[in-house]
Amino acid sequence: MAKTLSGRRNLNWIDMRKLSIKDKSIIHAILSGVYFLWTKFAFVLSYLSTRLLFLFVFYFLFTPFGLLLKLFRVGLLDNGFSKGKCSYWVKSPQTSSNVEGYKNQF
Repeated sequence: MAKTLSGRRNLNWIDMRKLSIKDKSIIHAILSGVYFLWTKFAFVLSYLSTRLLFLFVFYFLFTPFGLLLKLFRVGLLDNGFSKGKCSYWVKSPQTSSNVEGYKNQF
């Protein structure tokens, strides 16, 4: 086994310095094919894992929460219709328009 300058063993299985240009081009062709296949596999894996994560979150988190809200008749939105109202505008509380409040916001 070849040793490096620090005295450790070189664990590379191919010493690129000793190969000819033809051998390097063959290795490059093989490794570029492996790289292409690996990136396609990673793309498919990321596509599937994203869909599975969204499926899990929707069916095991949002669906039971929504069913419980329907079971207990809890309405989180104020979306009822009233004939007596002329507007459904929700007024926000008035705040003072003090310039000093804008200087030190945090």
